[in-house]
Amino acid sequence: MPLTRNHFPGEELLEICAQSSRKLMDEGGYRLYEKGDQPYRDLFATLVPRSEEVIWARIYGEQIGGKHNANDESKTRKTAMTKRFVNLYLNKDGSRFTDNPDWTTMQFVDECKDRDPRMAQTVLCPGYIQIGQSKVQAPNVNITEGCYQFVKYVMSDDYDAYDQSRASMPIFRLAEVYLNYAEALAELGTLSQNDLDISVNRLRDRACMPHLDMASANAHPDSYLMSEEWGYPNVTRSSYTGAILEIRRERMIELALELTHYNDILRWREGKVYEKPFYGMYFPGPGRYDMTGDGKANVCLYSGKRPGGIGLKFLEIGKEIFLSEGDHGFAVRFSSDAFVRNWHEDRDYLYGIPTNERSLSGGTLTQNPGWNDGLKFNSL
Repeated sequence: MPLTRNHFPGEELLEICAQSSRKLMDEGGYRLYEKGDQPYRDLFATLVPRSEEVIWARIYGEQIGGKHNANDESKTRKTAMTKRFVNLYLNKDGSRFTDNPDWTTMQFVDECKDRDPRMAQTVLCPGYIQIGQSKVQAPNVNITEGCYQFVKYVMSDDYDAYDQSRASMPIFRLAEVYLNYAEALAELGTLSQNDLDISVNRLRDRACMPHLDMASANAHPDSYLMSEEWGYPNVTRSSYTGAILEIRRERMIELALELTHYNDILRWREGKVYEKPFYGMYFPGPGRYDMTGDGKANVCLYSGKRPGGIGLKFLEIGKEIFLSEGDHGFAVRFSSDAFVRNWHEDRDYLYGIPTNERSLSGGTLTQNPGWNDGLKFNSL
């Protein structure tokens, strides 16, 4: 049933979003970048923005003096992706990975098989070969502390050194317009299958993924994506809930590492997600693990005395890698109580107003709820 303004105060803004997005889709002259065998990867691994799709970008290079750190962050820093994010990728046949009853204990090589191709173009999966190289690379689990190494924006090893990356950074591109359009209509309760076909399903076509079917999604909303532990329990509950969840999935996958997700979390009022553990790969316990899929061990987790072995990266459980259940489980970024994140529902969806602006206003500009800046004004 379509929502009305009496039930949804933000409906007018959603209508503006849908109308503006459709106008840009129809009249903007942009199209998806679809060249080559891995167009999604190549959309981000380039010095010059792919102008057919990218509407606004940040350009880096010698002539303008700008560089960034994507290659180095991927290879030598603790920046990494979580299990929660990797779970979002569908299987290649369009089925949900988390419908597999063994997904919680599936190891790295197995969980990467037959997934949405964008996963291996965003996260370092078995068989990964860096641009310009010929040798398969294993994920650097000691640097990522067992989490998933990202490869989006990573170009050749010429740019691996600190602050030497020059890949252009899309800020706004047609794919986001498609996703804005679909999500706005789904929240309004007016989304049609044709709307999905001219937006989300064009992204799936580029990724060689099956289409999103609205009737099926709405009839069977993903319980994983609605769960308290892993999903978004505050999702709009309506006859379009399933489609909304699948559009969110597509948004998070397609726009990963493009600085949109935090604002999405605010829009969805799902800030409590930041209190969740930063789970990484699953390890059943001490032992040797193949991380490249060639049948040879690359990593050894151990407790107590370090074992022998050549060509292995050794990680001591409880010191160099922490597991959620102590001697087994998901890799976690910190020991159990070393780092606690708190999200305040009554404060953190709004930023605090700068104290200098409040001072200039003489007190007429009040502070946002939950923020105490210590300023007091005498009434005249």
